[in-house]
Amino acid sequence: MKSRNMIIKVMQSGKVIDRTEGKDEYIQVGMKYSLGIGGYVVFSYENQQIVVTRYTLRNTEGYRVSIKEAGLYIVTNVFIQPLPRTAKNIRMLYNKIKETLGQMIFKIDEDQELTVPYHISLVIKKNLGRYETRFIVKANPNDLTYEAIDEVQELLAQVSKLDFSVIPELVSVENQSEVSLLVNQTFIQDMQNIQRKRN
Repeated sequence: MKSRNMIIKVMQSGKVIDRTEGKDEYIQVGMKYSLGIGGYVVFSYENQQIVVTRYTLRNTEGYRVSIKEAGLYIVTNVFIQPLPRTAKNIRMLYNKIKETLGQMIFKIDEDQELTVPYHISLVIKKNLGRYETRFIVKANPNDLTYEAIDEVQELLAQVSKLDFSVIPELVSVENQSEVSLLVNQTFIQDMQNIQRKRN
């Protein structure tokens, strides 16, 4: 069992919504919400404020926090803190990528200095002979149009259909080291060419 975090949205009305992993469910007062090995949290109301109490798996109190303002918060086994506001287009990009990649690991970095709307990298790490991959998408919220979001989704849809077992033929990765590859049409073509030669 791993430790897990919750994302919650506290409304002006005082209601709390569980937004973890794309959910959109009202939190029930007094009910236990699991944080994996981090124990669990219980939500309650005191003096018109939401109170979040974390308990360990042995039922001892870990922390007790009152939330005074509406907004998005991350709830971990160590702390609760507000999530920074994300631009609407970055949230849309996240949802499109999640829909496209499913279980594949990815991260979005907002970068206002980026001179293009987006930049996608595939980071490959060799760990004990196994290859671990994750995508890093840098996006400039000022330049990220709907067309650019569609381009990212289209590129990643093509990449998700590739056979990642051909990566060692494309690039050499030493054990415990990382290599970052630019994801674009050239990358897709190179991967497809290697796959064709194998077949």
